[in-house]
Parts: sequence; structure tokens; C-alpha cells
Amino acid sequence: MDHIHVVRHWLATLAYRANRVIEAAPLQYPNFSVGKGVRTPVEIVHHISDILALGYEILSPGASRRPHEQQAVATWSEEVERFYTELESLDKLVQTELEVSEHTWNRFIQGPMADVMTHVGQLVMLRRMADAPLPAQRYSIAGIEAGRFRL
Repeated sequence: MDHIHVVRHWLATLAYRANRVIEAAPLQYPNFSVGKGVRTPVEIVHHISDILALGYEILSPGASRRPHEQQAVATWSEEVERFYTELESLDKLVQTELEVSEHTWNRFIQGPMADVMTHVGQLVMLRRMADAPLPAQRYSIAGIEAGRFRL
């Protein structure tokens, strides 16, 4: 199995899991706060998009995708849209004929990709804390397809 197939499936898996949290989130959820120093869900989605942009830069040195890094967090819908845009851009990049070393692929997976999955877990936990838990699901049999980011 090649790197492209694995990375595209990882991106689709990330999108699927994030989509379950994002879609149909209660109105109070984006700004739900558990206390000082803990990001709200909208701040986490903003941060995830920044990390995805960093992942793009790891795979395509010299390309800059982080125009929002120093900008304030936008609205929930704008941040969610940016998240999907970053995923789609990364997926398109991965499908090109990248000349990426094994070391770079490893950096990409162990850095930004692992980090964003951790943050999606935080979003799930915050949904539960906001009295809007997600129903249980067996992710291993979910209908996840490379290139599909919105359910």
C-alpha cells in the first residue's frame, strides 16, 4: 500500500470524525467554555486548520497556507468552512506527484496528522461536557472514502 492511499484515507477518516462533532452541534457548543486556558470548540477548529496548513507546508516546502495563523478566530461557520477547505487542499496536494522522502512522510504523520486527531478528540469530549454527546459508533466499519470530506 502506498503513502498516498494511506494519507488520503487518514484525511477522510479525520473529516468523518470531525464531521460527526461539527454537524448538528447545538448552538451553544462553538463557544462552550470549561475554563480559563482551555480552547473553545471554535478555537479548536481554527487551530486544527492551522495545523493542516502546516502539514501542507511540510509536504510542499515553500508553499504557505497559514494566512490565518495570527488572525482572530472567525465565526463557527467560517472556521468549519476553512477546516474543510484545508482538508481538500491537502488531499489535492497528496494526489500530485510529490517527491517526498520517507522521513518527510513520517514527520507529516507523527506531527500534524496525529495532532489534529487529538484535537478532534477534544471536540468530542467538549460535546459530552456541553450535554450534547455523540451517539456511539463503530468507526472501523464506517463508510469512509478518500476524497469525501462532508457527509
